[in-house]
Amino acid sequence: VATYSNNPSIKAERDRQRATDEEVAQALSGFRPNASVNYTRGRQRLANGGADWNYGDTEDRRLTVRQPLFRSGGNISSYNSAK
Repeated sequence: VATYSNNPSIKAERDRQRATDEEVAQALSGFRPNASVNYTRGRQRLANGGADWNYGDTEDRRLTVRQPLFRSGGNISSYNSAK
């Protein structure tokens, strides 16, 4: 256990393996959906045909999720290369 924990060669190989594993995870991320959230809040002033001004609060909430169906095969080749 002490040799495994303290040997510099073994530590270097473990670090190299972690870097390789990270490349695979990054390649897989190209297949995953993208999500974004947007929230805005404000105040609005409206005039209706010469009438007094009307004031109101505005609020907008959006959740956008995008899942590409095909990205020209680049994701597949990146994944295979990283693997």
